[in-house]
Amino acid sequence: MGSLFSIDTLTNNFTIKHLFDPFNLPDGKNPNGNLVEWSNGKLYGTTRNGGFNDIGPSTGGVIFQLDPITNSYIKKIDLDSTTGSYPYELIKANNNKLYGLAGSGGLDDYGNHFGTLFEYDPATNTIINKHNFGFHGVSQPYFTGNGLTGYLLQASNGKLYGTNQYGMFEYDYILDSMKVTFAFSIDINISNAGQSIIEICRKPSYRHLIIDTLMLCKNGSFNFIVQSTNANFYQWNKYGTPIQNQIDSMISISSIQLSDSGIYTCTMVNQCGVTESKNLIIKVKDCTGIDIEFGIANAIVITPNPISGEFQLLISKSSEIIIKKVTIRNLLGQVLYTDNSNN
Repeated sequence: MGSLFSIDTLTNNFTIKHLFDPFNLPDGKNPNGNLVEWSNGKLYGTTRNGGFNDIGPSTGGVIFQLDPITNSYIKKIDLDSTTGSYPYELIKANNNKLYGLAGSGGLDDYGNHFGTLFEYDPATNTIINKHNFGFHGVSQPYFTGNGLTGYLLQASNGKLYGTNQYGMFEYDYILDSMKVTFAFSIDINISNAGQSIIEICRKPSYRHLIIDTLMLCKNGSFNFIVQSTNANFYQWNKYGTPIQNQIDSMISISSIQLSDSGIYTCTMVNQCGVTESKNLIIKVKDCTGIDIEFGIANAIVITPNPISGEFQLLISKSSEIIIKKVTIRNLLGQVLYTDNSNN
């Protein structure tokens, strides 16, 4: 009827933690899927069958608790046709509650038993049917599917996703709302598809600059853009301390001063993680008439250089600088492009 076991990866020792007893079916049988560790250090899981409501091949099932220290097994919940039966594995959501899918049971608006999505709270040992799969709404029916593939995924946005024979669904436990996010076309047979889905989530990325030190003249304006296509939040820092009001992809200083010299970084954030840019070193000089070339030469940055592909032409908004012409040459000095637009 199945077992729960552990493997010590240091000693390669295999230990049976619990054997499901064929003479004690109310305790559950046929354990399914992964175990989930809750905040109390106990492990929680499901059995597809067994329990007091097991009356057929796709009925019954229990939620159980295993103490990995004492090896004590406790049946916590007997699943039934109301909560949903024949359950799949549990996942722990960000609200510290456990969620799972039941392959049968439940009741849609047309009397079908296409399974449920349920919520289990180990703190109170209570289970709630959060959604009955099938048809909903009598006047304008919509279909949330049946033939569940069994596994839920909590995405980086905090919502739960799963698939069934007819599409992908999304459950928002904060709003307690269910919707179909994608319906498979009628010629796609997903009933035998893989039972798990994954999320590809990239933390912020940006284009690195070859030049990391800028020499600027006092009282000039300064603007610099960190190029990221997937960041939702920006924070510019000086020596690691956040700069007030510099929360865009572009850092902007209208009149740069000697005190603005320092090491700058940009913290970029999205739902998948945090990325800290490389150091941008700014050196500010009190320029005079004889070293105006210092300000001009260092206020124009071409990066990367050399390059085969796209590049950036970064220009400090200083009153002394007006671009008259842009000429691009290759490594042999041959002119590839000229722009006389004077803008």
